[in-house]
Amino acid sequence: FNAKHVHWGSRMTHTTGRELFSAASSFGCEFISTGKPTYWPTDPNKIPDLIDIFVIKNISPNYMKIEEGYDLNSDHSPILLTISDRIIEKPQNPALVNNQTDWDYFNHT
Repeated sequence: FNAKHVHWGSRMTHTTGRELFSAASSFGCEFISTGKPTYWPTDPNKIPDLIDIFVIKNISPNYMKIEEGYDLNSDHSPILLTISDRIIEKPQNPALVNNQTDWDYFNHT
Protein backbone atom coordinates (compact mmCIF):
# COMPACT_ATOMS: atom_id res chain seq x y z
CA PHE A 1 0.00 0.00 0.00
CA ASN A 2 2.95 2.32 0.68
CA ALA A 3 0.67 3.77 3.32
CA LYS A 4 2.32 5.38 6.32
CA HIS A 5 0.62 5.52 9.73
CA VAL A 6 2.09 5.80 13.20
CA HIS A 7 -0.32 3.08 14.39
CA TRP A 8 1.74 0.38 12.67
CA GLY A 9 5.11 1.99 13.30
CA SER A 10 5.69 4.51 10.53
CA ARG A 11 7.43 7.74 11.46
CA MET A 12 4.42 9.80 10.35
CA THR A 13 0.88 9.47 9.02
CA HIS A 14 0.03 10.23 5.38
CA THR A 15 -3.38 10.46 3.73
CA THR A 16 -3.19 6.92 2.30
CA GLY A 17 -2.28 5.58 5.74
CA ARG A 18 -5.18 7.41 7.34
CA GLU A 19 -7.58 6.04 4.70
CA LEU A 20 -6.28 2.47 5.06
CA PHE A 21 -6.45 2.65 8.85
CA SER A 22 -10.02 3.97 8.75
CA ALA A 23 -11.27 1.44 6.18
CA ALA A 24 -9.65 -1.61 7.77
CA SER A 25 -10.66 -0.55 11.29
CA SER A 26 -14.29 -0.19 10.19
CA PHE A 27 -14.20 -3.92 9.29
CA GLY A 28 -12.58 -4.89 12.59
CA CYS A 29 -9.19 -5.58 11.05
CA GLU A 30 -5.86 -5.27 12.80
CA PHE A 31 -2.41 -4.32 11.56
CA ILE A 32 0.77 -6.22 12.28
CA SER A 33 4.35 -5.48 11.38
CA THR A 34 7.85 -6.20 12.56
CA GLY A 35 8.02 -2.74 14.10
CA LYS A 36 11.21 -2.10 12.13
CA PRO A 37 11.84 -0.14 8.93
CA THR A 38 11.04 -2.00 5.71
CA TYR A 39 11.77 0.79 3.23
CA TRP A 40 15.41 1.70 2.60
CA PRO A 41 15.58 4.69 0.24
CA THR A 42 18.57 5.15 -2.01
CA ASP A 43 18.14 8.92 -1.80
CA PRO A 44 20.36 10.09 1.10
CA ASN A 45 17.85 12.87 1.86
CA LYS A 46 15.15 10.32 2.73
CA ILE A 47 14.92 8.33 5.96
CA PRO A 48 14.14 4.59 6.27
CA ASP A 49 10.56 3.92 7.34
CA LEU A 50 8.08 1.15 8.02
CA ILE A 51 5.52 0.83 5.23
CA ASP A 52 5.13 -2.93 4.75
CA ILE A 53 2.43 -4.42 6.96
CA PHE A 54 -0.17 -7.16 7.15
CA VAL A 55 -3.88 -6.48 7.61
CA ILE A 56 -5.57 -9.33 9.48
CA LYS A 57 -8.87 -10.17 11.10
CA ASN A 58 -9.77 -12.72 13.78
CA ILE A 59 -6.34 -14.38 13.96
CA SER A 60 -4.83 -14.82 17.41
CA PRO A 61 -1.20 -13.68 17.72
CA ASN A 62 -0.49 -17.10 19.27
CA TYR A 63 -0.90 -18.67 15.83
CA MET A 64 1.24 -16.17 13.92
CA LYS A 65 4.92 -15.50 13.51
CA ILE A 66 6.18 -12.44 11.67
CA GLU A 67 9.77 -12.24 10.52
CA GLU A 68 11.85 -9.80 8.57
CA GLY A 69 13.63 -10.92 5.44
CA TYR A 70 17.02 -9.80 4.27
CA ASP A 71 16.71 -9.68 0.48
CA LEU A 72 18.86 -6.73 -0.48
CA ASN A 73 17.79 -6.61 -4.14
CA SER A 74 15.13 -4.00 -3.45
CA ASP A 75 14.61 -0.83 -1.46
CA HIS A 76 12.03 -2.80 0.56
CA SER A 77 12.82 -5.51 3.11
CA PRO A 78 10.41 -8.42 2.78
CA ILE A 79 8.39 -9.47 5.80
CA LEU A 80 7.13 -13.00 6.18
CA LEU A 81 3.98 -14.02 8.02
CA THR A 82 3.48 -17.61 9.10
CA ILE A 83 -0.01 -18.64 10.17
CA SER A 84 -0.34 -22.05 11.81
CA ASP A 85 -3.15 -24.27 13.03
CA ARG A 86 -1.09 -24.80 16.21
CA ILE A 87 0.25 -22.32 18.73
CA ILE A 88 3.64 -21.02 17.63
CA GLU A 89 6.03 -20.84 20.55
CA LYS A 90 8.06 -17.69 20.54
CA PRO A 91 11.45 -17.53 22.25
CA GLN A 92 11.59 -15.22 25.23
CA ASN A 93 14.21 -12.53 25.24
CA PRO A 94 16.75 -12.89 28.04
CA ALA A 95 16.19 -10.46 30.89
CA LEU A 96 18.66 -8.78 33.21
CA VAL A 97 16.26 -9.17 36.16
CA ASN A 98 13.82 -11.93 36.92
CA ASN A 99 11.68 -10.27 39.63
CA GLN A 100 12.12 -13.39 41.78
CA THR A 101 15.36 -12.57 43.59
CA ASP A 102 15.25 -13.20 47.35
CA TRP A 103 16.96 -9.98 48.38
CA ASP A 104 16.91 -10.82 52.13
CA TYR A 105 18.75 -14.08 51.45
CA PHE A 106 21.10 -12.32 49.04
CA ASN A 107 21.96 -9.60 51.60
CA HIS A 108 22.79 -12.14 54.33
CA THR A 109 25.10 -14.40 52.33
